[in-house]
Amino acid sequence: MMKFERGSTRQEILFLLKIHKAMSVDELSSHLGITPMGVRQHLTILEKDGLIRSEKMRGGMGRPSYIYSLTEKAENLFPKHYDDFAKELLQGLYDMHGEKFVEELLEHQVDKKVKELSPLISGNELEERVKAMVKFLEERGSMPSLERAEDGSLVIHKANCALHAVSREFPILCAAELELFSRLLKARVVREKCMAHGDDECLYRIFVE
Repeated sequence: MMKFERGSTRQEILFLLKIHKAMSVDELSSHLGITPMGVRQHLTILEKDGLIRSEKMRGGMGRPSYIYSLTEKAENLFPKHYDDFAKELLQGLYDMHGEKFVEELLEHQVDKKVKELSPLISGNELEERVKAMVKFLEERGSMPSLERAEDGSLVIHKANCALHAVSREFPILCAAELELFSRLLKARVVREKCMAHGDDECLYRIFVE
């Protein structure tokens, strides 16, 4: 299967839909700097290839309007880092050694990652550490974005999960990631959305206390 690489207009459309989840022709036109007609031509090809789906928007008069989103086929183009191998490995560990062994192994890995990443996820202020975390996630292909909520908390959105398919079968991986975030950021972190649970993104809220 082809890998996702940014560059062409159609690849940029897939990237935008991955980030924004669903977009109209006008929104894509504004982001890409090309005409709506040009966008529609690319969307027609992508839909024919089974990479996007369209849904009619409610309301409005005249020509029907549609919003576009990625299909599962398109989701598989983004980095997943050897899902099948990881699933087989984890299942083998469960079968051979049991759940407690796997839990202890992941705890050991979190400890190791905290030591390894602490020099990178550093800063006296929480916001500095959060920005460093976002940069790290970006380098890992997680396609993150950061916002400050009205209540003052910091929110990390992850549009891509490198172990999406694995974590659906082994949610303990999500728990390990949450623990890693909390320890590296030295803050209270809550995961409010999770792709492994069927959400369209992973969302982490970091509380400034």
